Amino acid sequence: MRIASEPESSPFALRDTLILPEEGEVHVWEVPLAGDEETLIACGGVISRDERRRADRFRSRSDAGKFIVARGNLRFILGRYAGLPPGDLEFLLSPYGKPSLGNPGESPALRFNMADSGNIALAAITRGRDVGIDIELMNPLIDISAVALRCFCGAEMDLLGATPADRWVNVFFTLWTRKEAYIKARGEGMSLDLKAIDVSAVPATLDRRWVLDDLETGIGYRGAIAVDGAIGLVRYFGVQGPAMRQNKQEQRT
Repeated sequence: MRIASEPESSPFALRDTLILPEEGEVHVWEVPLAGDEETLIACGGVISRDERRRADRFRSRSDAGKFIVARGNLRFILGRYAGLPPGDLEFLLSPYGKPSLGNPGESPALRFNMADSGNIALAAITRGRDVGIDIELMNPLIDISAVALRCFCGAEMDLLGATPADRWVNVFFTLWTRKEAYIKARGEGMSLDLKAIDVSAVPATLDRRWVLDDLETGIGYRGAIAVDGAIGLVRYFGVQGPAMRQNKQEQRT
């Protein structure tokens, strides 16, 4: 998998339409969620009433703000691909909650997925191919053993067991984001048997269809992507703020 980085930009400051990725290519947008007041206002101005109600249900004002910034930026980004005003986009949900565009505008082949954790959201864009993406802020307080016993297959448990204790958190979240990305790509939610999915090694092709690989992330995060078909190139775009991609080699398992 090749990697290319684009200059950082604000999706609501640029009005030009974006071209969908070429075959075998994925666009990944990273969105800082700790936005300033201007960003919050801009994003709040394009989200739907339902999204506003969802934001209002958060107990924490900070979490509500992050939700608004994530959803607003997703609308600005998708709007540029679809050639539609961000506030006009309509989202449909599958029976398992995976979103798609009900009005893809000028780009009927547009497919996307988004994930967020901590102060970062990632959005993946593809042309006509289902995609799943995940990012996780590594929480050292999680009960790794309990979660792994419920969700990891034998090969994943072996990998975790062979890992020094001071690397457990890194390896656990690497495996977890891979598994989440794959589940989200398939769009079948937690109906899948997590222990029957082996993501102990990447890049990998699962079920002779889904290509899985790790993503570049910032220190303290892990990320992964799963796509229906080959991943020849991942092109990164930054939305405002400093890019979080650094020290990749130090973070890979």
